[in-house]
Amino acid sequence: MVNKSIVLTVFAIFLVGFIFKSYAETELTINDRAKLGEVYSLEKLKQFDKAMPTIQDLYQRYADNREVRWTYVRVLGFGGHWKEAMKAFDDLCAVKCDEGMFVTYAHILESQGPNPETLLYIKKLAAQHPEQKKIQSIYGEILSWNVQNPQGQRVIEELSAKYPDDLKIAKADADILVEQKKYADAIAQMDKLLSSNPNDKDLRYQHAQVVSATGDHKEAVKELQALLNDGFTKKEAVIMLGDELRLIGRDQEALEVYQGVINGK
Repeated sequence: MVNKSIVLTVFAIFLVGFIFKSYAETELTINDRAKLGEVYSLEKLKQFDKAMPTIQDLYQRYADNREVRWTYVRVLGFGGHWKEAMKAFDDLCAVKCDEGMFVTYAHILESQGPNPETLLYIKKLAAQHPEQKKIQSIYGEILSWNVQNPQGQRVIEELSAKYPDDLKIAKADADILVEQKKYADAIAQMDKLLSSNPNDKDLRYQHAQVVSATGDHKEAVKELQALLNDGFTKKEAVIMLGDELRLIGRDQEALEVYQGVINGK
């Protein structure tokens, strides 16, 4: 009768070997390393069409190499083939993606200009990776980029109607109302968001910014002071408090606020 512990040990060794093989990457030959270097250089020079045939060849022959796959995503994306880049990026992230990749990929999406598909894609990434704060920040940044662009504003308004419970989209929608100088509507939007999210300090900070944009600097001071007393630590909010104090003639208090930031208080 075969010893059970021996069988289990052999199986464990086989399993470890299988896992290692599954995640091992094929190393590039010297010649192919040079080809990948050529792709890097062409990418830096923004000559994506020239880089494409070489990286496609390497991608086909080194499908398990993360460096090759990530380079393929970048060349596709920055070269304007963002739908293909999305699929390649999804395939890569099924194995492993780090935050640096998400940052770069966000810039790839942003470079294509405002459109619902790219925003929905980054929304999906944010939903899939709630624990990665950088991805959540990227989602907010892309929404912010679109706020400044008329076409992007239309995209956000469309998404706001479709996803009314998405807090980041709702915040961006309020920013658009400020951009359009529709202050009453912006305040109403922010009040509605705060009623549902009273403990969201970032939302309270944005509310103070909207109040300031309406010209009600006294109210902005009250909101900022309350927010900072509740433990909000963003330096921009402290500096904004100084600015708001100065705008209502409380210059000595403003000076003390600025000096506190300078002295690291």
